Amino acid sequence: MRVRALKYFIVMLLWPAHQMVAQGKDSLAAFIDKNPDAVDYDVIYEGTKLNLSSDTCDLLVNLSVAHPALQMRFLMQRVALYIDPSGKRRKKYEIVLPSAIDVKEELETVSRPNSENEQDKRPDIRPLIAALNRKGAVFRHSGSPSILGYQRFHIEIDQKTDLLNYYVLIPKDVLMQDKKLSDKWTFGIFSINDFSNMPPPEQEGDGGMIPPPVEGENQQDIQELMQSDIRLWVKFSIDDVNNANLKE
Repeated sequence: MRVRALKYFIVMLLWPAHQMVAQGKDSLAAFIDKNPDAVDYDVIYEGTKLNLSSDTCDLLVNLSVAHPALQMRFLMQRVALYIDPSGKRRKKYEIVLPSAIDVKEELETVSRPNSENEQDKRPDIRPLIAALNRKGAVFRHSGSPSILGYQRFHIEIDQKTDLLNYYVLIPKDVLMQDKKLSDKWTFGIFSINDFSNMPPPEQEGDGGMIPPPVEGENQQDIQELMQSDIRLWVKFSIDDVNNANLKE
């Protein structure tokens, strides 16, 4: 899988320097230029992929979403990502993606699809995406939150494919400090309909993995997904991710 290059970084000029807290060696654009390939996994629903790439300093997470209704859900409702280097299902390393909940002033510019005919249509979400990019993501580890600003986090809509892409660049040295490192890591994607009442990690069960899509899924399937909690864990080989861009 080749990670699609970021097309526009105008937001770089708008982000206050004091908000750029969590930093690594490279910016997103520089990392993708050096590491264009990624290991990809089909997740959640047809056309949604988790793409992972790594070098010695950083781990790139690219969540690519195809279906317009699922795109709107992610943009309008908080999504939490988790990385567990032990290969279990701990929530020690958390990335909270920004959503319209965090930039309420943008809610007037977009609306959710509310009928079957509108499920495959997406309103103009560019103003909301611009606001979310200015907000940034939050990276929590060992109880310490830090802001992932424009050099480490970005959302965009691919103008050719209409894919919604989230890019997050995580400092790898933080993850490698885990005391239970394994060759198989796990990645969690959580989207809870009532995020405010989500149980704390120590009370959270394994949850259910949403079944992989099957050929010929109909409109009712996406309707059910939109009304369900997403609690998905993906196991991946960190060696494969590290080697994605090694040249022979």
